[in-house]
Formats: sequence, structure tokens, C-alpha cells
Amino acid sequence: VSAGSIRHHLRRGAGSAVMIVVGGAAESLQAYTGSYELTLKSRKGFVKIALREGACLVPVFSFGETEVFHMKHLTAQQGYIANCQSLLKKYAGFTIPMFNGQAGLACGLLPYQSPVHVVIGEPIECPRIESPTQDQIDLYHQKYVDGLIAVFNANKHHVGITRTSELRIH
Repeated sequence: VSAGSIRHHLRRGAGSAVMIVVGGAAESLQAYTGSYELTLKSRKGFVKIALREGACLVPVFSFGETEVFHMKHLTAQQGYIANCQSLLKKYAGFTIPMFNGQAGLACGLLPYQSPVHVVIGEPIECPRIESPTQDQIDLYHQKYVDGLIAVFNANKHHVGITRTSELRIH
């Protein structure tokens, strides 16, 4: 995702929106069944762009994404695979997680039939600031994280997740 492309789409006029999956390759390696972990602490570029453009940040969470495919836990003997994934992520910007789905194909590439529930939080209004400071970026990033946690906690019991489950932000 390039900053220039995002700015271009946001400047198209009223109602323009951009959706970014912030976690990317790092998050795909943490997507184990039943876990709720996001790679977000160091991802602040989207907040900087929202502040420069005066765009809203909208927390969105999808329950059930980690149930569609099952990630394989790599054993110590399979450490070379994890090393390959890390190198690919570092140099190519993406990685290929080890997963399986339904046995519709020999290696289980079809997703399991599991519902995915998408919940949308309240928009966070960002003022237009031509050159936001790091403190301003951090403030709105924290508002976004807080909004995401609130959306998760307010809706987890509706989709059958225990009240003790929590969203972990890395």
C-alpha cells in the first residue's frame, strides 16, 4: 500500500474511503485458530495519512477469520520453514503461512465453512493537519487502538467468544 495511492483515493471527493489491512505479512503468521492478535503497535503510517487528509479512522474487526483456515504450529524440527517465512517477509514484503483447510483438494486449500462476522466501530474524526507531530500521530493511533479494543469487547459475546478472551496488540 503506497501513501500516494491512499492520498489519491481520499482526495477524490466526499464519500471516498480506503480500507487497509494494517497487520500484513507479520499478522498472517500469528493467525492461529482461536487467537486474536494484531500487529498494530508500530503501524502508524495510516494514522499520519488520515491526519494529513482530515479523514476518519474507523475501527473494524472481523471475528472468525482465524477459523477459515487452520495455521500449522511449526515444531523445532521445522524451524527451517519458519526461517524461510521470515526471510521472505523481510525481503519480499509478504510470506506464505503454513495452513490447511478442507480436503477438497489434496492439500486442503479450500476454506472451512465458518462464519466471519465483521463489526464496525464509531468513526474517529481526524483534523486536517498538514504536518502532524509524532505526539499527534501517537494520540490518534491510541484512539484507534482503543476503538478497536472496544469493538472487540462489545461484540465478542455475540459471536460465541468467551468473555475472558482478549485482543492482543503487538
